[in-house]
Amino acid sequence: MEEKQKHEVIATLDDLLMMFGAALRYSMGRCTYITGVTPRFIIDNLSLCNEKWLANFLDDCKRYEKDREHGLIHDASYDYDNWMELKAALREEYQKRGYPERL
Repeated sequence: MEEKQKHEVIATLDDLLMMFGAALRYSMGRCTYITGVTPRFIIDNLSLCNEKWLANFLDDCKRYEKDREHGLIHDASYDYDNWMELKAALREEYQKRGYPERL
């Protein structure tokens, strides 16, 4: 496995997090290599996420879970596990920072 490194990116933080969100929404429910990369990438970069984006990503995970329950998504169980790992990490980070409770 390739060693992870820090890289400099030129963007506003909000634009960068919007790109994370676009990758997340693209990846959810697909059956490709990206479904393993995306949640891990977001987990590795949680320190960049503010309350707005932690909440947005949590909402995306909840929507994915609901769509899957209703048969709208037919991905592999390991993909589901990756998304639930992301959801748990997002929730933990959100709570650790003391942000207000979300339903």
